[in-house]
Amino acid sequence: YKGMRLIAIDGSDIALENAPALKEEFGCSGPNKSAATALCTIAYGPLDHVIYDCRLAAYKPDERDRARLHVERLDELGLGGSLLLFDRWYPSAEFISFLYQRDYQFVMRVRSKWNLEVDAIRTQGYVALSHENHEFDLRVLKVKLNTGETETLLTSLGQKQLPIQQAGALYFKRWAIETSFELIKIKLQLENFSGKTVTSIFQDFYATMYIA
Repeated sequence: YKGMRLIAIDGSDIALENAPALKEEFGCSGPNKSAATALCTIAYGPLDHVIYDCRLAAYKPDERDRARLHVERLDELGLGGSLLLFDRWYPSAEFISFLYQRDYQFVMRVRSKWNLEVDAIRTQGYVALSHENHEFDLRVLKVKLNTGETETLLTSLGQKQLPIQQAGALYFKRWAIETSFELIKIKLQLENFSGKTVTSIFQDFYATMYIA
């Protein structure tokens, strides 16, 4: 995308059998925290449909820790400087600072009330953020959807790299990672595991991801 490799990072819950070993290894979700669940996260290319990295780990609501591991793996693969797309659960001053220091470009959606200065921007502008003595300016874009709603995007890209008129279309490319999870979970039946041991879960996971 404009000379940058486009990669989306996101996660999805994976339902497991309620075996004691799996609950201990991966944790549980649900109202009573009783359903054995793992978290699958991937770094996926929306334009070339490549899974660059995949991980299966303990269930945690915060996926930013996994995202950092994906970024480190992208570095190992020589993909530094890629343009990363993130959903609304990823923004934090700490994580954005991490991306800046790793020299990754990014576009991420943000929820309202995440930052009052961000909310106050009407069309586009910048807000100053900092984390552990690292100060940076963050570009804010307000993009109107076809539904009439306004979406707030945060990006490291300047006006020349990403005019506001193109921001919505670029972010929408992230949707391809959702269809990749549909492939993994429905067509390839990732959650139809062949065993109830931790080893069998990992074997089935990586075999399925290799096919994907």
